[in-house]
Amino acid sequence: MRVCKSAKMTSFLKRFVNKVTGTSSHTRVSHIEGAERVCVDSSVLCCPVCYEVYASVPSLLGCGHTFCGRCVRTMQVNRMVEEAAKDSVFDCPLCRVSIAANEVYKNYIVDDLLRSVEQIAERESKADVPPSSEIVATLRLAKDRSDKKVAHLELRNSNMEKELQATKKQLRLMNLIIFSSIMGYLALEMLIALYNFLS
Repeated sequence: MRVCKSAKMTSFLKRFVNKVTGTSSHTRVSHIEGAERVCVDSSVLCCPVCYEVYASVPSLLGCGHTFCGRCVRTMQVNRMVEEAAKDSVFDCPLCRVSIAANEVYKNYIVDDLLRSVEQIAERESKADVPPSSEIVATLRLAKDRSDKKVAHLELRNSNMEKELQATKKQLRLMNLIIFSSIMGYLALEMLIALYNFLS
């Protein structure tokens, strides 16, 4: 059984390296140490469901496919709603393999690739040389990712502001209830004192 799992992992790693480097399993990957740039197909830097550039660390499923965290959460919730299931098992949209919640991992390799693209874009934007088409594409990809991060942070900020307003409203209501209770208690005490005084 261990040999089977090890063979699956080796096969998965070979496919992943081949996908990232753009080579097939029949050709050797050339040594790239010290290379300034490596061209990577930008489709691996986008979610295959929503086609957006990953704004944060994407999720790697147990089957080996990568999606943005938002799409994975949507898949889990949709499956739970459709099946009225209590567990968060869902099917990978690419290969239809069932994925359990504990089979979702962070894909730091893709995140590192995106960070390196941002670093290259930053270096190239400071250079005095006119940009090539590769540099323009790199800058565009880095800008897309930055825009997604900004949009995500703005949405979080908006949601937090709404929560803050709702909390303030609840606090005002609670203060009003407490004040009303205290005033009611004092009025009752005054009526009792007045009744005792008159009798």
